[in-house]
Amino acid sequence: MFKCIGKGQVFTIILFLALAIPGMPHVVQAALIKAEAIKNLISDHVEKNMPWPPGAVRVDFPARIADVFLPAEKVNLEVQNRPDEDYIAETVFIVKFFSDGTLIKEEAVRVRLEVLTDVVVTVRALEKNKEIAAEDVKVLKKWVRRIPANGVTTPAEVIGKALTLNLGRNREITRNVIRPPILIKKGNRVRIVLDKENLNVTTIGVSEEDGEVEKVIRVKNSSSNKTIYARVTGNSLVKVEY
Repeated sequence: MFKCIGKGQVFTIILFLALAIPGMPHVVQAALIKAEAIKNLISDHVEKNMPWPPGAVRVDFPARIADVFLPAEKVNLEVQNRPDEDYIAETVFIVKFFSDGTLIKEEAVRVRLEVLTDVVVTVRALEKNKEIAAEDVKVLKKWVRRIPANGVTTPAEVIGKALTLNLGRNREITRNVIRPPILIKKGNRVRIVLDKENLNVTTIGVSEEDGEVEKVIRVKNSSSNKTIYARVTGNSLVKVEY
């Protein structure tokens, strides 16, 4: 018989076959490794080494894998991946075949890996600039071949934010279509605060541009009629920083 070796575990797969080689007067022992056994070994290797939660990866083999026949009494199999393997998208694993510790064959196997991830989608059609509420969104599962850099996986990442465009029902929300809500609009009266060490001054002004939280905007001081720059810290509230 022969064994398949995954990382940290050994699997007994199949019994060897006795084969008469044409032109030879004696019978040698030969091992037959079925394609399904190779697939199972690779799938197990992925499950043991991937960074994703158990059961979160779907393994597919886009190219046909042939059975492997080797003239050896006992064959051990080992799966090897690239040092920078991400365990997602299209990749290649190397299956190595050993007999008595000696490498006798290598096979490159193409593998397609899809990861199950959470995505946040709209419950109903939402308009541009609308502040997103908890009841506006829900979480769905989605198979992906890459993890998008602008992906959103939890409602907390979007609730309280505003959309930069219109989104229909059941549309995925990503980071590039949301922004902090506008707290102050152009022309709004605002309270201007200067708070530094022992100096605390409050006055009234008018915003000269829209602003979301933490944005620095132009504000005209109603007392001095001068335009200053202040940071938005709340609804109708800005802070002068020196």
